[in-house]
Amino acid sequence: MNEQSNKIERSFTESHIESKEELVVNKIYQFTHPIFHATYFPHQINRKEYRELRQRWTRAVEEIEHNDHALLFYVTTFTVEEFQNIAKKRRSITGEKAMPFTIREQLIMNELSRIKSLKEKLKDRFLMLSPDKTRTEEPNFMKERERLEAILKNRHLKLPDPEDITINCFGEYLESCVKAEAINLAQLLGVPLEIPRDNGGSYIQPARELSLSIHDVEEFDKEAS
Repeated sequence: MNEQSNKIERSFTESHIESKEELVVNKIYQFTHPIFHATYFPHQINRKEYRELRQRWTRAVEEIEHNDHALLFYVTTFTVEEFQNIAKKRRSITGEKAMPFTIREQLIMNELSRIKSLKEKLKDRFLMLSPDKTRTEEPNFMKERERLEAILKNRHLKLPDPEDITINCFGEYLESCVKAEAINLAQLLGVPLEIPRDNGGSYIQPARELSLSIHDVEEFDKEAS
């Protein structure tokens, strides 16, 4: 990854440290791939069910914001290269000859606004995972783990012991990326997924009401046919 890509990633994942007092985290959330479905089916973005889901996301973020001990991990739908390209295009817009933005480019700009808003609301309690899709593969997995450990240390965020961590996850799609990314995050944080919990509970708690599921998409298709 080139230096410009590294700068973009740092802009997403680093934040100004306002206080050196340690913050004990008691709740961990992960928001995965918002508007992923719309990148393939943009005509469905204004469906009533989809709009209502986005409204529930807004309320969920407000709840996280008001819990001073909650931490939000974020997995974007888009790549570093896409963010770079949209930044270049926005800088090059001049006069009437400017090329119009595609629907996907508009979604990328909306994503940038969403990330900026989340950073402003949650400050050091917002942590964006690397947009690099190979972060779950070696040797990038260990690099990402070390990066997260450094960020948590620099921000003075103390997580529960790995065996006490529960990841509350939501986004798109529930049955695939939401659960898969939660497992990836759990592994990064050293959660012992292979060891059953004493209380019989799960380390990962997907929020159905805050997620778009494959079943929802199938219903969309049925109604469209």
